[in-house]
Formats: sequence, structure tokens, C-alpha cells
Amino acid sequence: MKKDIRREYNWYNYCHKNIFIENLYGHDIPALDDVDIEYMDIKLSPNKEMVSSVQFVIRLRALPDNMPAKWRISNVNCLKIKLDVIEVDCVNIKSAATGRSAIDVYTDENNIVLRVSGAITGIIKCLLEYKQTLEDGTQLVDDKCFAITEIKGIHED
Repeated sequence: MKKDIRREYNWYNYCHKNIFIENLYGHDIPALDDVDIEYMDIKLSPNKEMVSSVQFVIRLRALPDNMPAKWRISNVNCLKIKLDVIEVDCVNIKSAATGRSAIDVYTDENNIVLRVSGAITGIIKCLLEYKQTLEDGTQLVDDKCFAITEIKGIHED
């Protein structure tokens, strides 16, 4: 039984568009409420010389209906997604146990907040709006703090 899990403030709404995940899931892009966090890399830049970021590699078990034929032949039963969180303003994370995690995304007054619970717990905050300077000198205000940099279909035993 499928449920409509794409809501107004779903994590994907804060993601730079990735046509491949839209093609895979259509309007049923899953919540990140039952994922394995395989890897996390935190890069902070207190002096703002670089963009502070957190990279997650997660395994998502919610399979799309529209899987590529190559994945069906390979018996893909899990997706590995590399998710970059950019313009990080605050990180407070700890490893609590083994097992799966949930990543809830919401906004507060000034931030997009990622609350991680389960095997890894904590909070990551990104500015709700940040400015990017373009080559022609104009400033672009953006509320997209995620970038999906890789999606792979894998088979887990």
C-alpha cells in the first residue's frame, strides 16, 4: 500500500532539482524516515573561506515503481544516495547506536533544520536563505540547501 509522502515541506523541496530522482519516484518521493547512514563527512569553515558542508551517504529501501531495466535485472533492493548539505551554519551530531535513522527536515525562524534520530542523533542547521555572488556581480538568494550528487541502485544480501 503506497501513501502520498510528498508534503509541502518535504526534504526534497529544499533540494536542488535532480531530474533522475523525480523520474524514478514521480510524486511519491519518499521521506527519509527509515535510512541507513553509511557515511557522514563534515567540513566546517568558521572563517567562511570555504562553504561549510555535510555529506551523507544513505541507503534508502523505498524502491521506486519506475526502476531502470538494468536495476531490475540486477535485483536492486536498495538505493544508495549521496546527499550534500551546503551552507551549514551549525552541526551537533553524535553516534548513538547501530541501526537505522530518520532525517526530518523543517524550518525555524532563520534556518532549515535537519533533525537526525536513531543510530545517529543530532541537528544540522543551514541558513534559510543565503546569498551567492554570480560572475556578473549580482546576488542570488537561495533556500536550496541539499544537492543529490549520486544515486545508485544496489543489491544488499
